[in-house]
Amino acid sequence: MGDWEDIDWDTVKLDPNAESGDNDKKAGSSALGKNTEEAVNDGEDWLGEQQQEEEPQAENQGDTKTAEGEPMIIVDLTLLTKGKIHSKFDRNSVNDPDAAREWRLQIESKYEDYCRNSDLLSNKTVIPASTSVWRDALVVLRNENEGHYFSPIFPPKASS
Repeated sequence: MGDWEDIDWDTVKLDPNAESGDNDKKAGSSALGKNTEEAVNDGEDWLGEQQQEEEPQAENQGDTKTAEGEPMIIVDLTLLTKGKIHSKFDRNSVNDPDAAREWRLQIESKYEDYCRNSDLLSNKTVIPASTSVWRDALVVLRNENEGHYFSPIFPPKASS
């Protein structure tokens, strides 16, 4: 048997300027050439709408809160608990949700201590991040460190 590239494939070239019925006859199918002009126009309209939507977003990029986000940390609870809390079987879950919750609450209550702990920062148990990138960073960390459970920790809200 030869290479798949050697097969003589039957192809039909559709004429975008032809009436839709003419393309149907060429293709031998009643649906293949149907509404080809509308499909082409839909693509053009969609591209025009997309470009118009992108322009206002570019104007907002000068706002530092939107572009950079607020500071926060991502904590490797697996390293912190010496392996007791992990996501060994599913990178998007945790083996002990109650213990993980307790650790998150403890870290949030002592947020500044964890942020400034040089030992935790140097061994990458605590990873500085920002609110604009933490979701992407979390995905990368979970993919690179299989079995480790990383948790986003946000600074406590200032009481008014």
